[in-house]
Amino acid sequence: MTELYAKIICSTITISIAFSAAPATSEPAKPFFSKSIQFCAHRCGAKWRPESTLKTFQEAATTWPDIMIECDARVTKDGVAVLIHDATVNRTTNGKGKVADLTLAEIQALDAGYRFTTDRGKTFPYRGKGYQITTVVEALKALPDSHFMIEIKDQPGCAEALVKAIQDAKAEDRVIVASFKHEYMNIAEDLAPEIAQCYDRVSIREMLQVMRGEDWNAYKPTDDLLILNYNNLDAYTMTKADFPKIQAKGIPICVYNIDTVEKMNEVLDLGLDSMLTNRPDLLAQVLSDRRLR
Repeated sequence: MTELYAKIICSTITISIAFSAAPATSEPAKPFFSKSIQFCAHRCGAKWRPESTLKTFQEAATTWPDIMIECDARVTKDGVAVLIHDATVNRTTNGKGKVADLTLAEIQALDAGYRFTTDRGKTFPYRGKGYQITTVVEALKALPDSHFMIEIKDQPGCAEALVKAIQDAKAEDRVIVASFKHEYMNIAEDLAPEIAQCYDRVSIREMLQVMRGEDWNAYKPTDDLLILNYNNLDAYTMTKADFPKIQAKGIPICVYNIDTVEKMNEVLDLGLDSMLTNRPDLLAQVLSDRRLR
């Protein structure tokens, strides 16, 4: 998700924060929610490993089998949906240029571990280690048991390309899509209504308007998951006191920008459904320390 989610000895950690199905009074939950979704790695752990690469996805899924992988979709010059956050390859690879101006072959020839560092540029331990930008189809097929949250980036044709890739991988039941652009969410819903969707800026605003009025009791969720920037709730004119009201409607809440032990424990204490973190290794340790197994 954009600005708006050391292997532990016990490699399989069962975590108590999880998206749950909607209550019986709501519409039936989409297939995405049939599995208990555990903690979520933002760009698959952008401060842990080279972000949004197939190798990182595989390492995360091996270390934490119940992790959900958050990533971002863009479209190459030759029309292939790939997983990369930025509009250019400059920040994360040894190449330069816009994703939209490069072919898949050109993009996959780049070293996506080239610029990753955890010590402010003193060392670059993942250069030449096989970290590569991946296509949506490749990632979904390589991790058939993993759930994904994929953001549709602001690029014409991206929503259509992403939905097609999800369908080609037969992964409609384990992907939830998100976007800042309401029109892209509408495109995705029209093409594949069975794929779960996050609330976008428009639907969040509409929900909050109802909640502040007199018709909240009659409100029915329009989307499947509410994802919020935990560090900027004021932007939504929302407070932590609103969380239980929303959850009571069967709307699970996922917050992002959770990268410190203090915030991780705070989210757990609030009883929110899940969190997106750039440090899945740290969150796993926090959960282990709390004995949430």
